[in-house]
Order: sequence, then C-alpha cells, then structure tokens
Amino acid sequence: SSDLFATGGLAIVWRQALTEGLLDAYFFPRAIYWLRRESAVPDPDSRIAVEAGHFTEALVLMVRDIFENVLKLGGFLGVVYSISPLLCAAMAGYAVLGALATVQL
Repeated sequence: SSDLFATGGLAIVWRQALTEGLLDAYFFPRAIYWLRRESAVPDPDSRIAVEAGHFTEALVLMVRDIFENVLKLGGFLGVVYSISPLLCAAMAGYAVLGALATVQL
C-alpha cells in the first residue's frame, strides 16, 4: 500500500544519510586507528551500516505512528467540535489536567 511505499522510501533516504554521516566520522583518521587498536568490535563499518538501518526503521515507524495518531485526533476533535464546542473544550481541558497530574505525580 502507499503507506508502506512512503515509509520504505523515507527509511532508505534516512538510512543512507545516517550511514554516510557515521562512516565519515568513523573514517576520520584518529577514530579509525583507535577502533582498530581496541578491536572490541569486529568489522565496525559493516556494523555501523546495519545498526543505522535498524535505527532508521524504528524511527520511521515512530514518525509514521505519530503522524497517523495526530490525524486521527484531529478528525475526532473535528467531529466532537461539530457536535458541541463546549464538550470539545471540556475534553481538551480534562486531557491537559490529566497529563499535568501524571507528570507531577
């Protein structure tokens, strides 16, 4: 579907940019010599690419979920507001108070 296509494309672009940035930092002369001398991580450049891929996949899914939930909330608030603006304001106030009470406790 279109959401899989969009998230897949976004993940590819972000993974490429992140991998390039991390590999540029890795191939900075002092960093590469230190990592090779320590030899705690076998094949660090391959590991960087794999971990960047995992990170970007998780990040893209999180961004997609946030965007999807914001759209759902906007639609829900629009329906409630069309029914009763006062009810919409009361619900928003209740949510804000509940969030503040949760953070403070």
